[in-house]
Amino acid sequence: MKMSKTFVLTRTAADNEKWLPYFHELGVEAVSLPLIETKALPFQIEKEYDWIFFTSAKAIHYFAEKYDLAVVTAKIAVIGEKTAEALIRYGRKADFEPSSYVAETFLEEWLPQYSADKRILFPRSSLAREVIAKTLREQGYSVEEIDIYETVIPASSSNLFAALIQTEKDFLFLFASPSAWHNFEAICQTRNQSVQAWEYGSIGPITSRAIEASGCSVKYQPADTYTMEAMIQEIMREEKQS
Repeated sequence: MKMSKTFVLTRTAADNEKWLPYFHELGVEAVSLPLIETKALPFQIEKEYDWIFFTSAKAIHYFAEKYDLAVVTAKIAVIGEKTAEALIRYGRKADFEPSSYVAETFLEEWLPQYSADKRILFPRSSLAREVIAKTLREQGYSVEEIDIYETVIPASSSNLFAALIQTEKDFLFLFASPSAWHNFEAICQTRNQSVQAWEYGSIGPITSRAIEASGCSVKYQPADTYTMEAMIQEIMREEKQS
């Protein structure tokens, strides 16, 4: 597939490097612009819980650096295909996965099955959405949220962005999280660039809503499975039809 656009990957540097070859195999020019990086935060688990909820592969990674998930007695629920795969890599299979990888579906399917006497631990990013914990508390569940990692903007991002746009190529930026989008907005503002200048792809509806809230449209978004593989397939499908 030949395309005139240059795709810009905006995840962490390591994630971007992983996916660049896939785009190149498709005959698509793609470049890395890391807009987020993650850092571990200190935390300690001092209680027993009935459930642990994970909503990202990185949360599993940072939790597993300190605690062996293979022997944790609590049941584990996950949101996201990559989250479930990460859990398996650490020797554990999820006890619950929703049919669709968004918080609202998770709550719709988990809540009717488990009583409110369950104690829940929610290890998360410092920027994670609060809808799950908030809804569970409203339903009478005991939920403890702990920030185990933070998402920050890399120090080099602004200069990399400036160098990138000086090439004056036809860019399409791909986003996998609202935090990456918000960092992008901040860089554009400091560089006196309008976010309206380019087209965008999004990995899923939460990220799409963040982009659209800024008055931009999303050209590519997977319909059901919110992964990079699905985004690439969506790009291929749309381009074949155009």
